[in-house]
Amino acid sequence: MMQPTRRCLAVLGVGSTLAALAVLLQSTLYLYGALGVGAWVVAEAVSFARTVRTVVRETETTQTLSEPTTSVERPLESRVTIADGGVIHGVTGVELSPPLVATHVEGAERIDVTQPSATYSVAGVYEFDVAGTFEFGPATVSLASAQGLFTERAPVGNAVSCTVDPSTPTDIAVGQGGNRISLGVGEHDAEIGGSGFTLGEPRQYVTGDPQGLIDWKTTARQGEPYVREYEAAGELETLLFVDHRHSTAVGPEGRRAGDYLRSVARWLVDYARDRDDPLGFSAIGEEGPTVYSPPSSGTAQYRRIATQIYDLSPTDAGERSTQRPFTELDASSLDGDDVFDRVLSSFAEQRPGYVEQVTEDPLFDTVRSTVARTRGDPWVVLVTTDANQAELTETVRASRKRAAHVTVFVAPQVLFEEGALADLEAAYEQYTAFEEFRRRLVSEHVDVFEVAPGERLDAVLASSGTGREVRR
Repeated sequence: MMQPTRRCLAVLGVGSTLAALAVLLQSTLYLYGALGVGAWVVAEAVSFARTVRTVVRETETTQTLSEPTTSVERPLESRVTIADGGVIHGVTGVELSPPLVATHVEGAERIDVTQPSATYSVAGVYEFDVAGTFEFGPATVSLASAQGLFTERAPVGNAVSCTVDPSTPTDIAVGQGGNRISLGVGEHDAEIGGSGFTLGEPRQYVTGDPQGLIDWKTTARQGEPYVREYEAAGELETLLFVDHRHSTAVGPEGRRAGDYLRSVARWLVDYARDRDDPLGFSAIGEEGPTVYSPPSSGTAQYRRIATQIYDLSPTDAGERSTQRPFTELDASSLDGDDVFDRVLSSFAEQRPGYVEQVTEDPLFDTVRSTVARTRGDPWVVLVTTDANQAELTETVRASRKRAAHVTVFVAPQVLFEEGALADLEAAYEQYTAFEEFRRRLVSEHVDVFEVAPGERLDAVLASSGTGREVRR
C-alpha cells in the first residue's frame, strides 16, 4: 500500500496553510497556491502508482534456489533477479523473504539501490536446523516516488519451496555379503510377478562405476572388471515397515543404525513416488505400530510418509504400558494443499503414542496383521536391525505366504556398536555370523540386503584378507 513520506506530509501541511490563508484573507492567490500544491501531490501519486504497477506486473522477476532439496545445516542459496528491457525507475531496495526457521549465514538478505538499473539481484545463503518442507516467499521490493513523496513495499515474483532432509550419513552401504548394490537402478521388469530387487546382467566396468558394484566372481572368470547392478521389478502395492525400536539407537549420534535405515526408507518413498506406486507405511516401536498410513498414491501421501520417516527416533527400551490401545487416526483423506488440510494433517501425523498395541513381537504382529487386511499380494519391505533374529525370521516367513515379494533391509549391529572394531577379528566373526543369518532368510521371492556404514564394513572385510566379500 502506498505510504506518504514525511516530505509529503510537510508539503500537504504547506497546502493546508495556504488554503487556510485563502479563506481568512479572502485571497485567490493563496487559493491558487493551495490548489497547485494539491495538484502536484496528486500527480506525483498517480505517476508513482503507474511506476509500482510497472515494476510489480511488467518486469521479469525470478527466484531460484541453488537446489530444491538440502539437508539440515547444509547451506542453500536463494537468489532473486528483477530484470527489464530498460532502466527500472523507482526501486530503492530488494529484500528476500526466507522462512522463519531459516538462518542467514552468508550473502545479502537485502540490497539498497542508489542508482536506477535495468537489473537488480540479491542472493542470500541460509541453513536450516530442522527438517521439513519450507517456502521462500516472493521477494519484497521497496519503491519511492520521483520527488520522494510516497513509498511502497510490494511482493514481486514467485515463491519457491525446498525440502530439508535430516542430516544423514554419507557412507551408506547396501548390499549382500560385502558386495554393494546401487539402489534406484533399472525399471520395472514385467517378467517377474512381484516387486523387489533382482540381479541384472553383468556388464564390463567403465570409468566412474562405484567399486562396490564390481562382481568379483564374474571378474575372476573373465579376467577383467565386471559390475552387476540391481533392478527393481514389478508394480504392486507396497507396504513399508520401518523399525525404530531401541535397537536402532546403536551407534554414535548421527551415525546410528536408525539413521542409516531411515535413509533407505526415504529412498523407498522416492522410488514409489517416481512411479506413482501405492505406498503404505507402518513404523514399529516397542509396543507396536507408532505410525500407520494405509496404502495410497499421490503427492500428499508420499509427502506425509516422508515427513513421518523424518520424525522417527528410537523408542525407549523400557517403554511398556497398560493403557488401552489408541484408535487409529487416518489422515489419508487430508490430501488438499490448503492451510486447513496441511495443519490438520500435520496434527494427525505428529499425534503421540501407539496406534495399536500388540504382543511381545511387535514387528511380527504388525506385519502379519497389516498384510492380512491388505487386498491382493503386496510387495512387503522390512527395514530393521538383526537385534531379534528369531522375530525377523518368523516375520519374513509369515509375510512370504501373503506377499508377492518380500524385501528386507537389515542393519547388522556389530557394524554400529562403538568399540566393536577395536578387535577386528572378533568383529569379523560376528559379521560372518550375521551374513549366515542373512543368507538363511533368503528364499524364493525373498531378498535380504545389509545396511551398514561403508567405512566400517570395509575395515571388517579388509581384516579377513578377503578384501571385498565375506567367506562362503
